[in-house]
Amino acid sequence: MATTGSVEKIESVDEAISVYDRLWNAAINATESYVNNRPAIKYKCRGCPSDIVLLLKEILLLGAITCSDCLLTGKTGSGKTRLAGLVLAGLFGPDGFVNKTITPAMEPSHFLDVDYSGIIKGDKSLKQALEPSPMFNVPAMVLNEANRAPAMVQNYLIPLLDREMEIEGEHFSLGLKIDKRLYQYRILTINEGDSYAVTAMDQALRDRSVITVPLDAFYQGVDDCHVMLRQMERGIETTSISTVENESDCTKEVLGLWLSLPELIPVSAEARSTLVYLSGLSYCHMVKEMGVNPPVKEILLFDSGLCRKHNCQYAASTHLNPEGNLCGAIQAPSQRSLRAMLLTARGIALARMHKEKDSPPEVVPEDIWAIAPFVLYRKLGLSHEWLSRFGNAEWIGLRQALKGVQKRWESLPEGLRKGDIDSISMDELEEYSKRNCDFWVMRFKDTSL
Repeated sequence: MATTGSVEKIESVDEAISVYDRLWNAAINATESYVNNRPAIKYKCRGCPSDIVLLLKEILLLGAITCSDCLLTGKTGSGKTRLAGLVLAGLFGPDGFVNKTITPAMEPSHFLDVDYSGIIKGDKSLKQALEPSPMFNVPAMVLNEANRAPAMVQNYLIPLLDREMEIEGEHFSLGLKIDKRLYQYRILTINEGDSYAVTAMDQALRDRSVITVPLDAFYQGVDDCHVMLRQMERGIETTSISTVENESDCTKEVLGLWLSLPELIPVSAEARSTLVYLSGLSYCHMVKEMGVNPPVKEILLFDSGLCRKHNCQYAASTHLNPEGNLCGAIQAPSQRSLRAMLLTARGIALARMHKEKDSPPEVVPEDIWAIAPFVLYRKLGLSHEWLSRFGNAEWIGLRQALKGVQKRWESLPEGLRKGDIDSISMDELEEYSKRNCDFWVMRFKDTSL
């Protein structure tokens, strides 16, 4: 191992898998009282004889090793705060994270833990009054009820999630500074729905939460329910987070993986090509006909009704689009979301290699498709018309839309899927696009449009 400050950088994939195994055991052991074995992610990957399965608690571990903040949504009592606290206690120790609950009447000074009495007395400067606050120095944090934050507190939440804050002219960094980079892993929890007295969550906050997990979509199975009830009878369910036992603080191992993953797990050309294709979901034939380049939906107030009005052939139902007008129902992920999928796909790839030792030692398209719903939930532009087909259930509508996009991707010419753009001419690409009603594919040669 090479040393970076006080953190040991991991130098081989085998070592990374071994470290991940230790973290996996720490997280699983710490969350023994949170019983939900319904798969959160289940997918097939080339070279793997069995399905790759990840549980909810493993997704939170994935967030930790990639420093990807998580947002847990669900009804009250679904265990959001408990799951978050148990995972963080297992990885960083009971004292290695801050658990902060936001209330509608919370003042910014209470949120930031400012010692204003010291400032008033003249004993402390603002920086001195803030620096002892644990939230500025710990490697992890749970922020409960983030959508109950009053406007003034929400103004601090956005820079907090960026890990850089400016308060009354003073600059503050949050978390641990390792090799000129900042590490602090945050798990936010919110209740969503008309039955809760909450404010609309700022989209900027949602966008900065890399991974979103709607817990209500992963309802506890009946066997798990029986186990949970037996635990409650024995008093296990009410065990305090402070009593979580782990062999030692795993912070250095988490940081070592976080620093090393970009070097240890390369991204295949096919995976990069997948992300390029996803970045083209906003390509619109009607905009091209207007003579606009690049021809993206974002430049006009796009509505799927325009497709029918202009009788656009790309809105037709085809063998690749049996549900009809997927093109008009979706827009491309943001650049932030594309980066997030690439970042978290490395974590998925490591988790996959931990479960199947002979699986590909790189990020492959299957990893991206597996994590995409959790990165894109409530962030991808899906039309109301599309969502209405699924009872306005955005999680279901998103999953169905991504299945359709993946089906189109898997039907592309092999050269394009493997990132060899020169394997197909512009004429051949246009012919493929018209034949399959897939204008998104033109993204691969947008410089020629």
